Amino acid sequence: MIADRYEILATLGRGGMGEVYLARDHRLDTEVALKRVPLELAIEPRVREALVREARILARLSDNHIVRLFDLADTADGLFLVLEYVCGPSLDKVLSRRGKLPPEELQHVVDHVAQGLKRAHAMGVIHRDLKPANLLVQLTGDERRRYLRDGALPPTLLNADIKVTDFGLAKAVQQSRVEMSQSISGTPAYMAPEQFRGEMPSAETDIYALGFVAYACLAGAVPLGNAQPVYFHLQVTPPPIASVPAHMNAAIQRAIRKERADRFHDVTDFAVALRQPPPAAPMPVVPAVAPQPVPDEAKTKSMSRAGWRFRTKKGKAATPAGIVAVVLGFLILIPFLIRESGKSPVASQPGEVQSAAAPQELPPLAPLNPAQRIEDLPPVIEGAQMRSVPEPLPRGIAKPEILTRFRATGARILAFGPDGTLYVSSNGGDIGAIRDGRVLWQYRLAGDAARLSIAANGLLWIRSYYGGEKLFCFNSAGQGGEITDPAVVARRSLELSREAALIPTARCADAGGERREPAIEMPLNPLKLKWRTTLDYECNRDPVVGRNGNIAAQTRSNTEYLLASDGRVLWTYAAECPFSSQMLLANGTVLGLCSSPQQLLGIRDGRKVFTIASEHGVSSPFAQDAGSDFYRLESSQLYDEKRLIRTDAEGKEVWNVGLKLKLSTEAAMGPDGKIYILSTGPAGAEAMILGDRRP
Repeated sequence: MIADRYEILATLGRGGMGEVYLARDHRLDTEVALKRVPLELAIEPRVREALVREARILARLSDNHIVRLFDLADTADGLFLVLEYVCGPSLDKVLSRRGKLPPEELQHVVDHVAQGLKRAHAMGVIHRDLKPANLLVQLTGDERRRYLRDGALPPTLLNADIKVTDFGLAKAVQQSRVEMSQSISGTPAYMAPEQFRGEMPSAETDIYALGFVAYACLAGAVPLGNAQPVYFHLQVTPPPIASVPAHMNAAIQRAIRKERADRFHDVTDFAVALRQPPPAAPMPVVPAVAPQPVPDEAKTKSMSRAGWRFRTKKGKAATPAGIVAVVLGFLILIPFLIRESGKSPVASQPGEVQSAAAPQELPPLAPLNPAQRIEDLPPVIEGAQMRSVPEPLPRGIAKPEILTRFRATGARILAFGPDGTLYVSSNGGDIGAIRDGRVLWQYRLAGDAARLSIAANGLLWIRSYYGGEKLFCFNSAGQGGEITDPAVVARRSLELSREAALIPTARCADAGGERREPAIEMPLNPLKLKWRTTLDYECNRDPVVGRNGNIAAQTRSNTEYLLASDGRVLWTYAAECPFSSQMLLANGTVLGLCSSPQQLLGIRDGRKVFTIASEHGVSSPFAQDAGSDFYRLESSQLYDEKRLIRTDAEGKEVWNVGLKLKLSTEAAMGPDGKIYILSTGPAGAEAMILGDRRP
């Protein structure tokens, strides 16, 4: 008897997470599953504390497709997780016997898993170790009895519920800094590239793993071949699966892209894309033609030929040549008619700014007229010149207040235009423009806005990926759309690439190919280098260019470099961890975020000047002001809120404000010095603008 309550009835299995038992809860008279935490982890105080903390969060996850956590029993016999008992095999056992799943069963599995993950992601919980072994098949009726009697698997999964298990255990142990088995920290065959790089996981991390689960179900296995998992997931793109519908291959390929920005951002979008191909572009609406008056019967003859009826005046039959001329003339007029009828902008008119107590509701999206392509717009678009938008020095906020709260069209902040317009993108592929709390316009892309460039005259050039790369352009009023002419796409893509290369941005030149050593390069143009500085090892991630032109970069040896704008090495620092993100302050301080343990380091003049740690995790800084103070949002998963913190260049808090926000949040500081925060949840995205009401 465990904890004077749970009677062990049988052993269900053993694995990296320890033994799993079937037990009876005598207090509630029901069957439960007991999972014993391995002894080497249970005796570690930091692991126990982390598990208790995570258990409080996971116990709130309630969904039909998540294995519920009922209790965490800390007894003399060990530490036990008390879980919902699922009678049935895991998905990996089904695959080991059947080899593959047909597409309709795979869709059923992903639908159920996506529902469970959607609930978890809305509460800020990331699984981190999604794989077939953590997907349980719940059987009922005769299939359950046959499975209990002789271990028989069901002939199809279409009648079974799929449940996700082992939520949060990877995070609990990872935060404890204890060496542990791969079954808890992540399974290499299903780990996303950002996990190998030591970055913080996100919803896209789970979507990547689910993409490879779908691949394994349809192909029979993850196509690692002889490659090491870290090389495979960082460098190799698996081929499409033979004999699988094209739209399913396209959905899986998007889910397993290397960069998070290129994947689905909502797990249900992946499930929908697997189930049905993307909708075809709507056909242009042909304006109705007013009926002509019927001529006088005495002056009109009616004649029938091959099922068609033609009317001729004064007894003369219409010749075929005349009919063709009329039809051709009508077709020539159609584009002009459509163009005249589609001159209005794509989306809704700007709404009124409402108070914080009454969020502004967005009107429904208005689709773009299919005939109003970019070629139909004024020629100013062809003359747009790419130019880096100068990074402003925003004013510091003395005391932040919520100035405006409203419904937003998106969940990700993409960029600020030169006029202060905020451009956001939603998980569903909407692009929206917001200024001073007003939604100016919206547009539904064919896929997510992966990259956005803003020209000097305010024109937006957007690259989108959905079954291939697409190029869009809009003016400040929201007029525009997809560029459909292949010649224009090729020309503008090349121009944008060349013009973007003129922006002063450093890049890493990792060892390999013709290069003999790793280095940082500053390009003068696409064909000529301005300078090149050799490093001790390859870059850990992309370098960061500061406002004064200095460059901060970390190598895979965890050595932090600060270089001058001419390539001279100003100083180096041997950091104690790889940085998942960096920021270079105006006074020369480098901020580096460590993923494990969660802490923010401040490095200046080759030495560490401060360390910021938090029980709930430290988020990366998102903005700074002219005085080198910086802003960050710190998560508190225990209380389901975020805290907006302003910190000075010495690591001391200036102020700390609690905001009741969802855990999935993105923030940025605009050119006006105000802070824009997007908070996503089950009901959609809500935005707020924070600033100082005093002049």
